[in-house]
Amino acid sequence: AHNGTVGATTPATGSFTTLGTSGDITLTTANVVVSSGNGVDFSATADATGMTAEILDDYEEGMHTATLVGSTSGNFVLSAAGETLAYTKVGRVVHVQGRLSVTSDNSALGTLRMSLPYTVTALTDEAEDPYTPCAFYNHGGTIVNAHVQVVSGQAYAHFYAIADNGISSAIDEGVLDTGWVVNVNFSYISE
Repeated sequence: AHNGTVGATTPATGSFTTLGTSGDITLTTANVVVSSGNGVDFSATADATGMTAEILDDYEEGMHTATLVGSTSGNFVLSAAGETLAYTKVGRVVHVQGRLSVTSDNSALGTLRMSLPYTVTALTDEAEDPYTPCAFYNHGGTIVNAHVQVVSGQAYAHFYAIADNGISSAIDEGVLDTGWVVNVNFSYISE
């Protein structure tokens, strides 16, 4: 039977937890703190073929101040009100979303790159390689079927347009004015 003792400490009544007769723990004024390298163990559940981990060891929410650069050189300047992406990291999956607003071109040259809050992992058979739709507008050109693609082993993503015939071409400074907006909403697997 539970006597209210946690380790060698007897907490004051109602101070932080209760242990019910069913085995449920109720936290009333505290958090569960997991030491580094540990997590919630789901090994009691059934496993799918190819399972590689059953420990949930990370959770984080935050804001990422993004950069947009050319893969060769230069960058696009973002407005102060349009330079931040929201992200949530659960385990190694990172979800990123937001709107970036460009105010000027600072000699950007090459494929458009966007910084990410975490480095993209390298998996077998390019399993880490999502191609996700995004939206460009007020760019002054013709961008059809815009997509964002993360880059394995890097903390950035590239932007591409996919023509009706399936041919992919890089989005670069040649199809973008000096002021434009891009909206993104995608997930990727981090290291």
